[in-house]
Amino acid sequence: MPQAGQDVRQTAYQLLVATKASLLVPGKADVWDSGKASSAESVNVGYDGPALQSSHRYYWAVRVWEHGGHATPFSRPAWWEMGLLRPSDWSAQWIAYDPREFRDDRASDPVWIGPGLGADPSTGAAEYRYSFDVAGTPRKAELFITGRETLKAWVNDESVSLATTAQHAATSRWGTFQQMDVTRQVKSGENVLAAEVNIHPHAGQPPALIAMLRITMADGTVRRLITSSAWKSTTVTGGNWQGAGYDDAAWQSAAVVAKMGQDGYTIPWPDQPAGLLRKEFMLAKPVASARLYVTALGSYQFHINGQRVGEQILAPGWTDYEKRIVYQDYDVTAMLHPGANAMGALLGEGWYATTLAFAGKRYNFGPPPPRILVQLEVSYRDGSQDRFVSDGSWVTAESAVLRSSIYDGEDFDARMEQRGWDKPGFDATVWHPARVEATNGAPLVAQDFQPIRVERTLHPRTVTEQSPGVYLFDLGQNMVGWARLRVSGPRGTKVSMRFGEVLDANGKFYNLNMRTAREEDTYILRGDGTETYEPHFTYHGFRYVEVTGYPGVPAKDAITGMVFHTDAPRSIAFRSGSSEVNRLDKNILWGQRGNFESVPTDCPQRDERLGWMGDANVFWRTASYNANLQAFTHKFTADIRDAQSTAGVYADVSPRMTIVGEGSPGWADAGVILPWTAYIQYRDKRVIRDNWDAMQHYMQHLEATYPDHLWTNKAYGDWLAIGSHTPRTLIGTAFWAYDATLMAQMADALGKRDDAAHFRALFAQLRDAFNRAFVQPDGTVGSGSQTSYVLALHMNLLPAALRPVAAEKLVADIHAHNNHLTTGFLGTPYLLLELSREGHSDVAYQLLLQNTFPSWLYMVRNGATTMWERWNGNQMLGDASMNSFNHYAYGAVGAWLYRYAAGIDEDTADPGFHHIVLHPQFSTQLGEASATYDSPYGPISSSWKASDSQVTWAVTIPANTRASLVFPANRKILINGKTIQSQRRFIAERRAARSVVYGIGSGSYAFAIGGEQ
Repeated sequence: MPQAGQDVRQTAYQLLVATKASLLVPGKADVWDSGKASSAESVNVGYDGPALQSSHRYYWAVRVWEHGGHATPFSRPAWWEMGLLRPSDWSAQWIAYDPREFRDDRASDPVWIGPGLGADPSTGAAEYRYSFDVAGTPRKAELFITGRETLKAWVNDESVSLATTAQHAATSRWGTFQQMDVTRQVKSGENVLAAEVNIHPHAGQPPALIAMLRITMADGTVRRLITSSAWKSTTVTGGNWQGAGYDDAAWQSAAVVAKMGQDGYTIPWPDQPAGLLRKEFMLAKPVASARLYVTALGSYQFHINGQRVGEQILAPGWTDYEKRIVYQDYDVTAMLHPGANAMGALLGEGWYATTLAFAGKRYNFGPPPPRILVQLEVSYRDGSQDRFVSDGSWVTAESAVLRSSIYDGEDFDARMEQRGWDKPGFDATVWHPARVEATNGAPLVAQDFQPIRVERTLHPRTVTEQSPGVYLFDLGQNMVGWARLRVSGPRGTKVSMRFGEVLDANGKFYNLNMRTAREEDTYILRGDGTETYEPHFTYHGFRYVEVTGYPGVPAKDAITGMVFHTDAPRSIAFRSGSSEVNRLDKNILWGQRGNFESVPTDCPQRDERLGWMGDANVFWRTASYNANLQAFTHKFTADIRDAQSTAGVYADVSPRMTIVGEGSPGWADAGVILPWTAYIQYRDKRVIRDNWDAMQHYMQHLEATYPDHLWTNKAYGDWLAIGSHTPRTLIGTAFWAYDATLMAQMADALGKRDDAAHFRALFAQLRDAFNRAFVQPDGTVGSGSQTSYVLALHMNLLPAALRPVAAEKLVADIHAHNNHLTTGFLGTPYLLLELSREGHSDVAYQLLLQNTFPSWLYMVRNGATTMWERWNGNQMLGDASMNSFNHYAYGAVGAWLYRYAAGIDEDTADPGFHHIVLHPQFSTQLGEASATYDSPYGPISSSWKASDSQVTWAVTIPANTRASLVFPANRKILINGKTIQSQRRFIAERRAARSVVYGIGSGSYAFAIGGEQ
């Protein structure tokens, strides 16, 4: 709609859809004509015509009628194109790069073994032996071995294990094989393989072992020795039991604990090289259009005729691949030509196969190997068509990507690059046929969310030599992506890059907080001039890059930071009168950039990076102001539904990981809170419809499990609160009540009257139970912690008379802590909101502007460029177990900056900023604040400056919306030198003790607010 003018409103619209742009004329549109629809709706108006066809392009245009009866011209033609809608549209086969050696390794089928009969499990330790004979001297012997949780290993009494200890079970990478060359240790004749495994005595699991020894003889024959019941075990040892001369007759046969992937035991195969897959094909005629449809169980980069297709990173993105596989489609018309053509893919492990999270489990969503699905559909100018698909005629080879892991980084040997592999005419005679793999049966769905893309680059501020040959690059900003390396040097030179977020107290490289994540990329030069390298299937969270092995002294441009994330468009610009608050706002956005990588992760650097629901829950309102997350919310709520249990319980992380629990208060509630947030932010009812059954199922589970209406699931509580404790049952019950409130609102939006009534009645029951259990007559709530009061206020659980009392007690506790907060993950997001709602914005500003520990500006003053996991992360460098310097949860304060400091808010009764509430909290403490938010209806702006004598305030309200402007009560309000009361276009809506509210339509306005009248 036209944005110029005041009080511009829509009264009707007409939508046309056609198969050609030339048919977008009333009476000629051959797909759908809505006719003149009398409606003020101008967002989320859905297509309502005949069924759409796979692979078809549709053109559309719209016009609207304004409130004066004038119809605008039709918009310029736009288009969308359908993907492959039915399983029968696919004729491609899943194929893999899967060399025989890898297949034979898997086919040997080693199993997890534990102590045999009579073992004492309380010791938490077990010893294992396996004797074997070798006839002749091996050409090569490789040992693959791991134990749950820590391991020592010997071959013929010689220690061969790599890392033998771990901090504790949660950070042990026990789930992946250690791989080592033991050719020298294995000899002709009798041999003994021995191992010791230790686990916490109270872990409830045996100290299990799994191993495979691959022996290649001089004649090329291969023998594989695996863990089985033929091994011997004991929990009581004596003497030199690791050698061949030891008598193990008293030892028991080992017990088979599990097969790979069963009962929580991992599939521990180590990272494999990425594969190259290619296919040549002929096009006999000129091409009119061509579409490539591709996806992978793994991650891919696709090429046609020597060019990279698209710019997506880590495609196809992260989902639960057993439930849903997202495919991409590309217009590749310009990349094809008559005659010989070639297409191919580089296929890596991605989220499907890589070792995910701290337990080190690989192949969380299905068995090996990674595989790809490709379908190229070509339409010729003469109207005929061709289809080229992945099948057994494709050929494969090992790539120069020797290893690429989401958490551990990438090893790349440029000497192994096969130049021209993606072009026609390449000699692939030594390549091997691709393996056709069975499908897992998960549905293929078109990508309907933004991919991961490079957004910007960062250049080092400094380069320092930390020690001889070790250089430290400081990019000046904690970021997420990878480093592009520029280098020249002799062939075979190996350059290593390690990544860290902060420096230690001595200014040296620090990466202990990465825990078991290797976080290292290595590049081996091919030696032919200047070489540029970027990784392929990994990413890192870092500010600092430590480079070793660089030939010569690197210049600053040797490293470039490539910043990438899910490419949701930025939607707000904020600034204030405080440079530190402005830095805080930047830190919040950088935290969001770094953690929105296909799923919203908790942190982007250590061995975790999971879709923690609690973090998303508390941050989603802020995140939805920072970027347009309408599409991404649809994507992630689908992940949440996929992770929901059959009993209706939402997982604590989505996609679901078996090492993490489910149903935790404040975490599971994201399954309700995220759809509601998307609805009020974007006026999107479809997100409610898509999630309604799942949300209903979840709420039914809670009602059935906790009939007394007190949610007693303990779980995480107010995570990382400082100096306070909030009862966990209080937290759970408050969030359950909040869920009921939101469910009632969403039921209203969908016209589900009975459901709305049910949830309002449920809320009343929960409120009563909460008050009986946690509210005292004098207004004390729970333990008296700040979070106790904040949740009771935010979830509307207090009688009206006790709200101001509880708010005063909250303020008193803040003052008692010398104007500091004590809240954790669950209390912090609502703290400033509730202070402002209860008339204590002055206290909210005191907390916002506090710069000593704990506070937001304490982070800023101590060099933070993203949000920290802990309020005192800089003091916790010695605690490597949990200390992320890019963790967005405490960035939830951004919602208060945008909604209350700048003052741009919505009305939940008329959401999506169709009715805007503008209520900035003017403050001489902050001095000024401004924001422009790109709402679904257009830009909304609010900008103010405050002095002791006057406030100036300018606002812009987009077309087809109305706004309620909240002014301080009893103040003189002027616009264009005249009082607001004298302006007929301003409608007085209500007056309260602290405020007066006027309504107005679209337009731009500037006010001067003086002293008391």
